[in-house]
Amino acid sequence: MADKLIQVAETYGFDGWFINQETEGAEERTLTRDDAVKMQEFIKYFKKQAPEMRLVYYDSMTSEGKMDWQNALTDKNTMFMTDEEGNAVADEMFLNFWWTEDELADKDLLKASGEKAEELGISPYDLYAGVDVQAEGYLTPVRWDLFESGENTTNTSLGLYCPSWAYYSAATPDEFRQKEDALWVNSEGDPSEEIQYSSEEQWRGISTYAVEKSALTTLPFVTNFSTGNGYSFFREGEQVSKMDWNNRSVGDILPTYRWMIENEGENSLKADFDVADAWYGGNSVKLYGNMEKGKASRIQMYSADLPVEEKTVFTTVTKSNTKCFYINTLTRTDDTKQSEFKVVPVNEQAEQGKGASVKTEWPDNSAPKAGLTASQTLVGAGSTVTFASACSENTEEISWSVPGSSKETAEGESVEAVFEKEGIYEVSVTAKNESGEDTKSISVVVTSGLGKDEELTLLSQGKETQATSFTNENEAPQFAVDGDIAKKRCATGTAPHEIVIDLGREMAVSQVAISHAEAGGEGADMNTKSYEISVSTDNTEFTPVTKVTKNTAGNTTDTFTPVNARYVKVSVVKPTQGSDSAARIYEIQVYGTEDELK
Repeated sequence: MADKLIQVAETYGFDGWFINQETEGAEERTLTRDDAVKMQEFIKYFKKQAPEMRLVYYDSMTSEGKMDWQNALTDKNTMFMTDEEGNAVADEMFLNFWWTEDELADKDLLKASGEKAEELGISPYDLYAGVDVQAEGYLTPVRWDLFESGENTTNTSLGLYCPSWAYYSAATPDEFRQKEDALWVNSEGDPSEEIQYSSEEQWRGISTYAVEKSALTTLPFVTNFSTGNGYSFFREGEQVSKMDWNNRSVGDILPTYRWMIENEGENSLKADFDVADAWYGGNSVKLYGNMEKGKASRIQMYSADLPVEEKTVFTTVTKSNTKCFYINTLTRTDDTKQSEFKVVPVNEQAEQGKGASVKTEWPDNSAPKAGLTASQTLVGAGSTVTFASACSENTEEISWSVPGSSKETAEGESVEAVFEKEGIYEVSVTAKNESGEDTKSISVVVTSGLGKDEELTLLSQGKETQATSFTNENEAPQFAVDGDIAKKRCATGTAPHEIVIDLGREMAVSQVAISHAEAGGEGADMNTKSYEISVSTDNTEFTPVTKVTKNTAGNTTDTFTPVNARYVKVSVVKPTQGSDSAARIYEIQVYGTEDELK
């Protein structure tokens, strides 16, 4: 395993690994002291094979193999930083987040950690005081007085968990940059400003504790101030595409100071990114405001460690410093059957060379695909049900068949129908265009066991659960049915991650609501992307009732043809929107009636 991790890091060119051993094993095989020793041996082997790579260990497992977050460097976790002979193990340790909580504040854990580090011959700055900003960003309360050890000094280094909050919590690029500035710099976005804080827990901005370092060490240095994305694409000042795009590899080194401007006289010059115009890429830097005649405004942009010699030339007419290519995303909703991909080399001055192209044939995508959703499929007589189209974008005509209702047939994106008599009715939607048609159906059961427009019964809360895996006892499967949105079931490892809910006996089931990561306060990028719901009467043979492949929402509700079932299984196939493989489910609610369907 260590050899493979080293190979991956070398292949993809990153610095090392963060080791998060945050599982407790299984009921039949819990972790012990032997497992902790094996973890230490694993880290030592890794460092012996790749001493130049960084390895950061998370404060989770103790020397006894238990999940017992110390929130500090203590005798229980020092073995992962140094062995009994005083030899180094991991390079650094990321301390858990609770050192700043009121319950632990009187223990001054960071100060104690620094003292323990010095006692062991470890630099206190190889310890990172963890701060979890995933949910609240710069609104996260932090006891900075516990982090600081005196004027201009701190007890340890600082480690941020999920500073990507600035991006995922923002609705617009402008809001993202504002949050980035407040998170990393300060509330004024200017590291030179002296800020007065109303409380000791108010966010300070990372620039309060970190001196800027320069990535600019060699010439030539070329920048277009590109953020690596945009609403359109420019080349040599000309707009060549009007499509949104995102390609980090064409992003530039952005200004260190955003923005420090010294205005003379009555000048009021300001700076910002301009996404409406660019020389190369998707944005430029714009300067705006009033200028007084004869008065200067100086803007500090980069912290640089560049050689400045007699022949050094500086010009503001620059092009992208890139050695890659740019391709827009392809959304195929029409009858396109062939696409041509062209790769054009670009040098450091953004001069284009001779390109190469390849053509790809696509399967026939012209025929529409039908789909539908229903507000409820298990209802009482006289109830109103709303059906909505989930047909593909290339659908030109939508028609409905709603037997047994007030509207036997209908046209359009949705239909609202009243079912007056008991029975089982198959509702169909047909998607049509000039290339063909497709039909999908769902059954509605009208039962005497429900009244008119009566809501379904929550069947799953507090019921028995079992799961293929979970991270620890604090994120066990029972927390997915406890009715508390503040608690979650979390599972790591290789998907699918499955959880089975035992309703106790067979009942009529027709709807499942799921609260994903965002509903529990985590980032939208952590929401489950792909999952499947299936049911069973014996916990052996399961029948799929719903399959979702492109979810982005924090809360989902899936209705399906009513069925008798005792067991309901949710299989998380793709746990997040990205590459994170941890499933985060805060609540699963199974709805139906306690009586079986006859």
